[in-house]
Amino acid sequence: MLQLGKKINDPFAIYNMKNAVLNLKSAGVDVQEEELVPNKIYLRFLPKSEEEWQILKNDTNLILYDYPLDYEIEVYGTYYHDPELPDSSITGNTL
Repeated sequence: MLQLGKKINDPFAIYNMKNAVLNLKSAGVDVQEEELVPNKIYLRFLPKSEEEWQILKNDTNLILYDYPLDYEIEVYGTYYHDPELPDSSITGNTL
């Protein structure tokens, strides 16, 4: 089973990108300031049945992962199950 480590401070989060621009400016780097807007949405789906999970998997517009992407991976495995969910629940995330 895949085991997660500590939560990652996402360097691509909008607030981190804005801080990076401010840091560059304060260091004297000429940065063109444009409005930063997200272009991806990270959601968590909690399908209640295998049928709901299949509907998500069949949607070709979604990129699905069965583990959260905002954590370090301590141990790689062939599957992940959120320890906060009952064993009978399906764990699903998408980007």
